[in-house]
Amino acid sequence: MTFTSIVCQVSLPDCAAWKLHPRSHQLKKIPHSKHPKNFAEVTRTIATKLDTTVDSPQSLDKLLQQMVDLVPHHFGYNIAHIFVVFNQEKWVEFRAGCGPFAEHFDKKTLSVSFHGNESIAIAGRMGEVIHIENVPNDDRYQFPSLPDVDIQAQFIIPLVFGNSILGVLDIQSEDTDAFNDDDQYLLEAFTSIISVALQNGVLFYWEQWRRKISESLRQVADMVSAKQELEDTLTAILHELVMLIAPSIATIWLKTERGYELKGGYPLRDYSPLIIVSEHSPLIIDSHSWFDKIIESEMPLDHQPDDESTPLTEIFPFNHAAIGAKLQIEENVLGVLVIVYEQTRLFGREGKNLAQIFATQIAIVVENTRLYYRARTQSKVNSGLLNIVEATYYLDTLDEVLSAITHTSLFIAPVEACAVWLYQP
Repeated sequence: MTFTSIVCQVSLPDCAAWKLHPRSHQLKKIPHSKHPKNFAEVTRTIATKLDTTVDSPQSLDKLLQQMVDLVPHHFGYNIAHIFVVFNQEKWVEFRAGCGPFAEHFDKKTLSVSFHGNESIAIAGRMGEVIHIENVPNDDRYQFPSLPDVDIQAQFIIPLVFGNSILGVLDIQSEDTDAFNDDDQYLLEAFTSIISVALQNGVLFYWEQWRRKISESLRQVADMVSAKQELEDTLTAILHELVMLIAPSIATIWLKTERGYELKGGYPLRDYSPLIIVSEHSPLIIDSHSWFDKIIESEMPLDHQPDDESTPLTEIFPFNHAAIGAKLQIEENVLGVLVIVYEQTRLFGREGKNLAQIFATQIAIVVENTRLYYRARTQSKVNSGLLNIVEATYYLDTLDEVLSAITHTSLFIAPVEACAVWLYQP
């Protein structure tokens, strides 16, 4: 299935739904005399690119990359970027680009705060076309510097669908007065096509995503009701989580009297320090500020490589990003779920919500297991006490009664031997 067949009737889940400037999203009519062959070629090329199924963030980014790569070929500008607006997360996130900035900097470095004063943020927030003719004298241009790149002009066009600002197309040039009216006509038409592709692609992706989540949660519910060992159930739940969001590893840490103890991790095959420690003795981390912040927070917290260290810093052999969600049943906090990535990652609302959903399911499994073992232990105690009462009633000698008591103790408690010593004055 391709997303070109989807009818867009709802707004983008993670994108802003902001009222636009009354003139900012009105595309000017392109005169037939201006670059008709070039525009027709661009349109045909984009139509070919749109025949792509978007079933993952990687395939959506691939589509956006294909579109931004058309800018140098058809418009002659070698530096271009596509940013996507994530209003709920306060980010205008870099997703695709060509030129030196895209080659030298990662996604987090180029992404900007939704409420920032950068030209990218203003265009993404207000839906306004921004044309900076003299970059060195304009404070709105705040891209990181490169030694051999001297940007003189910037042109930003919002990617608009209906009344929603989905993102922006950013084009930069080392020439002054690089953008003329003819190019603006074509670029605005070009961005309108990108907007439709972006809207349809993300809608289709989230529909596929939610179907996968529903199926995974159904399987998790079956695990919760099944009679399995706690470690086996937790590993199976983590497996479902890893299949959905593809982290480097997902771990479960339960609160104990000695600190936070590792009770589950998936996958463990590439993390020998974690395996060696956990196989020979419990891996326990004392109270840590980041774990404490997770427990105090209402929503999951994220960690980036340049933030303060986490309890996992000395365990994993890489500079990691992570998201942590607390395991809680009513007012009882049982521990934390920690999802780790080997690179910088901007965690969106959907990712945080999913982490919280799985944290809740894990908490239910842990609490149910504890209640089950507590009830089973109490049942053994009650049965053992009944045996002792019956022994005192039916048995004739003290030795027989004491023998029944010692055997009952072995049944109730996990001990290897039991003896009774009588004091003879």
